[in-house]
Amino acid sequence: KMHSYSNCPNYADFIPKTFMVNLRTDLHSVQGDMREKGIIKHGLVVVKHQHRQRQFSKGRSSAHRLPLVTTKPFSEIKRLRKQHLEGDDGVLIQQYIASPLLWQGRKFSFRAWALMVSTNPLLVLYHDGIIYRSLYSYLSTGQKQQRFANIT
Repeated sequence: KMHSYSNCPNYADFIPKTFMVNLRTDLHSVQGDMREKGIIKHGLVVVKHQHRQRQFSKGRSSAHRLPLVTTKPFSEIKRLRKQHLEGDDGVLIQQYIASPLLWQGRKFSFRAWALMVSTNPLLVLYHDGIIYRSLYSYLSTGQKQQRFANIT
């Protein structure tokens, strides 16, 4: 049962709406879904190309997978479709959250792992996880510090 507490943030305020688009097939249906949910109206979105690594190589393959923040995600997807149409490559589109959830004024992320081994009897293996926190405050005035306030 989910409990609602007035002093806790709502998950929808800091978890972005996310879409996975297959470069070959899904573009038009996702475009309609994003318009319906108002994601395109809100401005910026993050586009991440989910290129399957076929070989270990330096240079182009590592750089072209960096996330792109844009106001025109479908133009970027069409460009990726022309350049990288291979197998089941996809694009992850996320709504950009301009006011992220902060911990002590800094951006953060955490990762934890759980493996359910059995349900009868219940046996769950759990790893404490990792917390990443930015070295710089998210609201820093210096442009150089603001660039390092992000966690990737």
